[in-house]
Amino acid sequence: MPSLLSGNDKYQTAAIVAKYLLNFIHAKHLNKQDFYSARSDTQYFGDREMTFKKEANCLIGHCRVSFKNEDKVIDYLFT
Repeated sequence: MPSLLSGNDKYQTAAIVAKYLLNFIHAKHLNKQDFYSARSDTQYFGDREMTFKKEANCLIGHCRVSFKNEDKVIDYLFT
């Protein structure tokens, strides 16, 4: 299946998602939540809608990014 993004767009998208993921994990840390043991089901709204889902006692989570203006969705797994 051909990619929907050019090489530069992929890099910019990955950088944006990485920033949001790090902010999400940092917020957990600031709230004194244990990232590993905490369950997450969080959603952010805006130009890039993002959902973060992670089961309790699990290191792997799922992030879905919806780009409203570009009519595309990208799924990521994070650890």
